[in-house]
Amino acid sequence: MMTIRTLRGPQLALGLRVCGRHWRHDGPRHQRADPLGADGPRTEAKQEVDGAEAATRPRGFKAKIADFFRPAGNAVNEVKKYANEEITRMKRDDLEQLMFEDSRVLWKFRGPEDLDQWMVTSDKEMGGKSEAYMTLSENNTAFFHGVTNIEVPKDGVTRYSGYAAIRTKQEHAAFNRRVQLDLTPFNMLNLRVRGDGRTYMITISPEGYFSSQWNDLWCFFFFTRGGPHWQDIRVPFSKFFLTSKGRVQDNQCPVPKDRINTIGITLGDKINGPFELEIDFLGVTNDLTHKEQFAYEQYYQGPRRKRFTKKPLLSTKDW
Repeated sequence: MMTIRTLRGPQLALGLRVCGRHWRHDGPRHQRADPLGADGPRTEAKQEVDGAEAATRPRGFKAKIADFFRPAGNAVNEVKKYANEEITRMKRDDLEQLMFEDSRVLWKFRGPEDLDQWMVTSDKEMGGKSEAYMTLSENNTAFFHGVTNIEVPKDGVTRYSGYAAIRTKQEHAAFNRRVQLDLTPFNMLNLRVRGDGRTYMITISPEGYFSSQWNDLWCFFFFTRGGPHWQDIRVPFSKFFLTSKGRVQDNQCPVPKDRINTIGITLGDKINGPFELEIDFLGVTNDLTHKEQFAYEQYYQGPRRKRFTKKPLLSTKDW
C-alpha cells in the first residue's frame, strides 16, 4: 500500500507508506525550516531538545554489541603495545650504551610538541596569587616566566606561598604502567639556562615503593647570573639532598637513579616580583673525573645496639 501525503508549509514534504513504514523527505537541506526559529537562543534550545531526545532514545543492538566488546578491544590494543615495547627493548643494545655513551640529552625545546612533555604549577592552585607560564621563545627554547607573590591565602590552612614550578609529565607504557628513567650510567646532571639572577632549585622525583615515600624529592639549588649570556650548569647526583613535603630529612641517602619518574625546576626564594628563566636543554653526563659517591653524612637511626661483651672463661663460681 502506498500513500502520498499533502505538502506542509513552505517545505516539500513527501510521505510514503510502504510495507507499513512511513518515510518522509523534507526536501533540500537549504529549504528546511527550523521549527524553533532561526534566532540564536531558540536554535540552542532546539539543540538541547535534540540532545535530550537522543539521550532518551533506546540504543540499538549494534551499539550494545560494540560496548560489550570494547574492553576486549582495549585489552588487545594494550597487548600489541606491550609487544612493540618488548621488541624495541630487545633491539636496543644496552651494553653498547653502557660502554660508549658518556652523555645524553633528555629534553630539548625546539617546538610545541617538546613543551607538551612538561607541566606548570604554582601556588595559584591552592589559592595563592603567583602566576607561571611556559612558552616557546623566539630562539626555540623554553621560556619559563611569571610573577611570584608570597602573600599567604587567608584560608586558615596554608602557611607558605610564593612558588612556581615546572616538571616533566609522567610517561605511561602498556597497561598504564609508569615508565621510569634509568640514569645509572651517569653521575652528572647538565642544563643550559639563561636566568634573571634569582635562585632556582632542581627536583628529582623517583618511584616510591611505599606510600610514605610518595612525597620524597631530591633537590639541589643553582644560581643564575642574569644578563644575555648562557650558563652551562653541571650538578653531580651526589650533591642532591633528600626532602619530604618541603622539609630536609635527617636520614639522607643517594638518589635512586634507576627509577626516576620526573625531573623539575622550582622557584621559591620568598621574593615578590617577576621572574624569567630560559632553558635550552637538560641532559646527563658521565664524568670520569668525579669520584664522589655521596656528599652528606649518613646517621644510623634504628634501635640502639647492645654492645657485645665477652664472658670470662672462668667465673667465681668455679673457684
